[in-house]
Amino acid sequence: MMKDPRTPGAPRPIALVVAGLVLAAGLIAGGGQAQTEHGYRDGVYHISLDFIRKELAEAKRFPATSETASPYLSDFFGLQRIQDLPAEKIVKDLVPGQATVLAETPVLKLRFAAGFTAAFYLRCFLTMDGNVSADFKPSFVEFTDFAPAFKDRYEALASFLGILETARLSAGFLVPNPYAKLERTAAADLKAETRPRPTGWPQYGPGEREKKRADAIAGFEKAKRGILMFGDTHGSEEDYGAVWNFLNGKPAPPAIDWIGLEMLTRDQQPLLDDYLTQAEGSPDFRAAEQKLIANFSSGWDKRFANPGAPEEGHYFRIVKWARAHKVKVYALDAVGEYTLFRYGEFPLGATTRNIVWAEAVPLKGKGVIYGGSAHFVPLLSTPYTFQDYVKRRDPKIPLFY
Repeated sequence: MMKDPRTPGAPRPIALVVAGLVLAAGLIAGGGQAQTEHGYRDGVYHISLDFIRKELAEAKRFPATSETASPYLSDFFGLQRIQDLPAEKIVKDLVPGQATVLAETPVLKLRFAAGFTAAFYLRCFLTMDGNVSADFKPSFVEFTDFAPAFKDRYEALASFLGILETARLSAGFLVPNPYAKLERTAAADLKAETRPRPTGWPQYGPGEREKKRADAIAGFEKAKRGILMFGDTHGSEEDYGAVWNFLNGKPAPPAIDWIGLEMLTRDQQPLLDDYLTQAEGSPDFRAAEQKLIANFSSGWDKRFANPGAPEEGHYFRIVKWARAHKVKVYALDAVGEYTLFRYGEFPLGATTRNIVWAEAVPLKGKGVIYGGSAHFVPLLSTPYTFQDYVKRRDPKIPLFY
């Protein structure tokens, strides 16, 4: 979901990351940029992107938890993801040995002897700039009221994680990272002295970008197999139009075997398969159709100036085209919780997502990938692209971009 600044003076990596924090749209029905107060109110934890942008600008660095591979889902700017545990179990495991109870309602709060307060939000609604999803109610911990031994919540977070580890509670409290193995690969690549030199965003003269795309399409059409990539700035009619025009080429649609979309996550593949394969009008087909429409219209389509009716939304039209032409569609992206609680727009998380994409696609036949341009362009913060990881699977596969 990383953006594509094409003009001189484009944001440097940290600005790019901050702009990309609307990543939650794929998970929490995002798209809007309404002003909101940051913090917990009336049963909902409100996240303000302005608050996070300000924090990043002041810190001038990424949160340390985003830079190290982890066997568990971690935090989102200090909000540490935990399993959906009953409050009674949390108290039993941590009180009185590590902490005392400050409050039980509306939020469980424990004061740790180490010198901080932990608020446990259990199955709590999250909003991102006012956008909320009824389907996403994670459990997480927030750290406040630090003793002088701690300068900020990240030091308190490290202490909390250390307490869990010492008490052998980590596996029972924390949520396993579904891409821990891939993340270790990404971390090793990002630290390697031999990593490729990033080229950065290409700057096109008049007509150059169009010619590059036309050459890629021409090469793809001549190839017996391969992958054609369409880079996207989410909400760009021009980028969407390139994909849509290609799929509806004259005199006949292109001969392709599959399409890969960033706009769907790996856990949505069964839903996608139902829509593509179930009988028209059947209960399974209708249920899948409605869920897909809701997925796109709740966040992705909102990026467009004129999103249109939900059933005619930009991305759903591609899936509908695939069903009509009996073309397989692959959900590419990491599950939403990973993207949120492992900083999926930051270098380590974004690189891991590139591996997830590369692992999701078949290496046979001819396929089209449609996703954020930054996944295809080697940048200073993310030098390893989707293509790099596809080539590790099959060095001989033709790639067109």
